[in-house]
Amino acid sequence: MADLYGRPLTDCAYRIKSMPINRCLESSTTDPDEDNDSETITTMKLSPEDSNNESQKWVITPGSAPGTYTFRCLGSGKFLSFDNGQRHDYVTGGYRGALSFDVAALHETSTATTLWKIETTGGCCRLLPHGQTQHCVDFDESYAPPIAELNTKDDFRGQQRWFLEPVAATKQPTWDGANDFQHKFFGLTAQKAKQLGPYDIIIIGTGIGGGVLAGDLFDTNSKLGGGAKSILVIERGNLIFHSHCLNTARPSGLAKDRGQQNDSFFATFKEDYTFTDDTPKDDWKGGPMYCLGGRSAVWGLFAPRIHDTTLLSHFPRAVRDALTSEYYEKAEKLMNLSLPETKPVHQHLLERLNMDAGREFSQSKLKANIQWQWGRVASEFRDERNYDFAEGAYSTIDKLLEIAMSKPPGMEEHENFKILLGAEARQLLWADGEVVKGVKVRTARGEEVDIKVKPSTGRVILCAGSVASPAILLRSGVPLKTAQMGGCRLTDHDILYRAKSFRYKNPDHRREVGSMKLQTYVETGDDDVLLANLSLDASSFLPRGKSFNEDLPRLIMVFITKTSLESQCTINLDHDGEPRVKIVRARDDRRRQDERKMKRLTKATMETIEDVLQVEFVDQSGDSEEFKYLELGGVAHELGTIPMEQPSNRGSKAQSNYSVDENLKLRGRKGVYVCDLSVFPYSPEANPTLTLAALSLRLSRTLLPRLPVGKPKDDVLHIVNHTGQKIKVWISNRGGIEEDTAEDVTLEPGDGKWWRREKGTSEAVFVYKTNPNEQEGEFLLVPQLFFGIPGEILSID
Repeated sequence: MADLYGRPLTDCAYRIKSMPINRCLESSTTDPDEDNDSETITTMKLSPEDSNNESQKWVITPGSAPGTYTFRCLGSGKFLSFDNGQRHDYVTGGYRGALSFDVAALHETSTATTLWKIETTGGCCRLLPHGQTQHCVDFDESYAPPIAELNTKDDFRGQQRWFLEPVAATKQPTWDGANDFQHKFFGLTAQKAKQLGPYDIIIIGTGIGGGVLAGDLFDTNSKLGGGAKSILVIERGNLIFHSHCLNTARPSGLAKDRGQQNDSFFATFKEDYTFTDDTPKDDWKGGPMYCLGGRSAVWGLFAPRIHDTTLLSHFPRAVRDALTSEYYEKAEKLMNLSLPETKPVHQHLLERLNMDAGREFSQSKLKANIQWQWGRVASEFRDERNYDFAEGAYSTIDKLLEIAMSKPPGMEEHENFKILLGAEARQLLWADGEVVKGVKVRTARGEEVDIKVKPSTGRVILCAGSVASPAILLRSGVPLKTAQMGGCRLTDHDILYRAKSFRYKNPDHRREVGSMKLQTYVETGDDDVLLANLSLDASSFLPRGKSFNEDLPRLIMVFITKTSLESQCTINLDHDGEPRVKIVRARDDRRRQDERKMKRLTKATMETIEDVLQVEFVDQSGDSEEFKYLELGGVAHELGTIPMEQPSNRGSKAQSNYSVDENLKLRGRKGVYVCDLSVFPYSPEANPTLTLAALSLRLSRTLLPRLPVGKPKDDVLHIVNHTGQKIKVWISNRGGIEEDTAEDVTLEPGDGKWWRREKGTSEAVFVYKTNPNEQEGEFLLVPQLFFGIPGEILSID
């Protein structure tokens, strides 16, 4: 059935009828003319209605991007597609020619060019290519029969008006539309999710913030048995990638240009924000990605920590202490952070770079502390354990897909963990004006569904991104833009880079040195800090610049600056409740001095590389000593729209203008947390991804602790069962403490028990796990041995 405007509400077959001439869009197969030996051509034309013609019937289903659809011909099985600026063959009236402008085409499989938007207008609709909102499907009557094409959108052109007429299909589709990963493992619908509620926790978004949080909560649930919480994860997009894009096939040319190519995937699959008229759009390159894993599917993997100076000055002390003492390390382990093998030539270069840079700045008024080290990249390069496969580039997709594929036999969903794809969270629902009671979602078909959390105790965590999360709160009546909350100041830091080709005097040395990625904080002693990145003959997340010889190795020097949230930037909602963004470069009075430091460090670095590696840099047309600015959003670091509180003048008192507290809890509301880049109170000198992952792990352990809160007494040994199965435990008594019984104890999953033991005396803990062969007894005969210390909690995993 279709609504008043012919827009599809359910999956079925439709005729796509032109309003002015009442003809139907048809997939037509035509043999080539006699003088041409090419293959049979499948093209498009407009034909009179024929109720028995399956090539005039199209199966319309929601696409992989929110608000999009695919049109698949019931007759040919091909998808309605568009190709910007490509030439496509067509046959009409016995003549074979080629269209040199954008055309409506056909494609064998569903791709990014088979996604269409349906725009209602005047009782009918327009069909717009996804991402090309200024064009729509048109037709040309100068041919017989008329042919379909793409043309510039024109409100007064009748040839762009179509009606989607539902029809009965005289045959079933010959393809299996459910035979893919999403249909097999993500079958949950919004209505079904509503029925399975209410939930303890709803997470909105699956990028680094939401994906790390969801994965860690799932692992915690598996340890807690009856103490597990019911969790629903809502993702606006669908399953596009099965892992990080660098773990899969990439565009050809990698060996030649040494680009990582993740930016190619980002450019292909990202959406565009809607900007205000006074936003400099030519200085913007970013946008959101709506899919399982979000932008974690394409990020550049560079994972440095934020410098202590920035954490001390701009983040709550509790957050800084938690990150530096525990959660940075946990996040690095989660993200497979690894360092390459250091050969003698690498060590020699690192030492010379540090000594030479130190000497350079000691002789200058521009003081700076330099300490080059290997770049921190979230990818496992190698594993010393033979045949234990490396895990590759990190993305949240792998964990979430693993969870979806590991549902218990015979169950459609995990008992306490569910993932809903293709549903956009529109707003939060409130009880008594301030307590969250649920989330209103909109499906790809436009259906709105209210999904509830448990009364009073339920929690919603917004992880939808720095534009989508504040948009949800603004729709929900949260006054983010007040001076008190200080929200909606979308900010990105400046990234400056310079590239230069070089050649080894002895070509054999290139293989010996290999590729290097280095980093150093540039500390000036006046609370100012930059992060410098050096890519030497290595793939890079930044442009390499033009080179007359792409076979030459390339040096790329990159500097990331830090900045306060920019008050000129803002987010408003339009009349449809959609966000309109204004973002400009943050004002920075230190930039000129910073650039002087960048140039000086770059000069010293190049001189050292020339000397140590025996290379010579190649001058070519277009090279410049000036640094180029990367477009805002180019590496997806925009943040700060729901900022956490930050210290005031380094004191313990927090500033009053903040949106979430140090535990990421939304100010003035109950049960709402935020965990994405929007919570950053400052744009740091580092890629913020690692810090966000660390914040996510901290929030996970706050929402659902794995261990009892507090430390046991010095004469108490506390044991918790985190195996996910029933175990039997026996503990030695070396100190001879009198107790009621020395018998073993059975612990259910998630249960804990304490024993009195002598202070300072370690005890042997014998753990008997469940026997998978029940006929041989409830527990295995051979125990696992652990050591417990009174005053500590021993977790049995």
